[in-house]
Amino acid sequence: MRLGRPVPLRRSVLPVLVLVAFAVASGSSRTADAQVGLVPLAAARAPASVTAAAGPSRTIASTAATAAVATFAYALDDSSQNLDAYYDTRWVGGSGRAAVVVIHGGSWANATKSASAATSAKFFGEGFAVFNINFRVTAPSGRHPGTPWPAQRVDTELAVRWIKANATRFGVDPHRIALYGSSSAGQIALTASGYYRSVRAAVSVAGVLQPHRVMDIAVKGTIGADRRTEQLVTLSQWESLAVQCPYLSTWVECGGRWRTFKPETYFASVAPPFYAVMGDQDLVVPRGTFSGIEYWADRAGQRHVNILVPGFGHSESMLTGSPTRWAAMIAWLRRETA
Repeated sequence: MRLGRPVPLRRSVLPVLVLVAFAVASGSSRTADAQVGLVPLAAARAPASVTAAAGPSRTIASTAATAAVATFAYALDDSSQNLDAYYDTRWVGGSGRAAVVVIHGGSWANATKSASAATSAKFFGEGFAVFNINFRVTAPSGRHPGTPWPAQRVDTELAVRWIKANATRFGVDPHRIALYGSSSAGQIALTASGYYRSVRAAVSVAGVLQPHRVMDIAVKGTIGADRRTEQLVTLSQWESLAVQCPYLSTWVECGGRWRTFKPETYFASVAPPFYAVMGDQDLVVPRGTFSGIEYWADRAGQRHVNILVPGFGHSESMLTGSPTRWAAMIAWLRRETA
């Protein structure tokens, strides 16, 4: 699948807020990254100043006239490191709004934020400021050669820091930000929240929360009740492209890099809580992933909610299409970002 053309940025001549300096915290949960020389935020640079669109690039249908979406660059590669901000112009200058950063799926390799537009509008309808982000993908496309992991995690944090630096423009409280992602973006959301700990909560829908289990099943054919499927094998190939290091049973040459790809590597009692939803008929992500991620979160003492939905496969609609499940998730999100 090829990337669509990015939305052109409309810039004003006046810069607004300057990005804060990127301070990198150290901790035991970052050991895996250190072992393979992955420096947080090293794969991307922030612009010297933030330039804002002259005005909304489009309006959201069926909302008040004050509701708008505007496109901004949050880092130097504005063709991929950009976001759509959903906000109400009446919030500008305020500081109390909670925000949700929406990360699109696409196996880390393809798709764009346009795939998450409907979900972003849905969050906006709940009263959140919403930032629907593009990020550098792993597959080559156009003039981009493809950027391996952890660029996707890095870009998520760059976007969060840009939002915090520009919080008053959108009426956002910089201390009330959450991440949301489905499929591969669920993995990005949990990994970024656990690694950087710069947000209050993370939500994953049909997330690839144990990518190594996907690889194990692709190689071995079966683990417990989980069986290899055509969809799972395809996902394992996208994972290999993202990590760009062979998945070896000896775990010697590439083990460190694969550990950085696992959300559970960064689970800790002080990490932000997460809310995970998965269908029990998912043919892409093995069901054992769900029990595995619960086990490691419990062992680390990290707060979490895990919802296994009967009768659903690999689909975001199990959450976004269910008023009951959506309302429960929103209630949880409001509590965690209060």
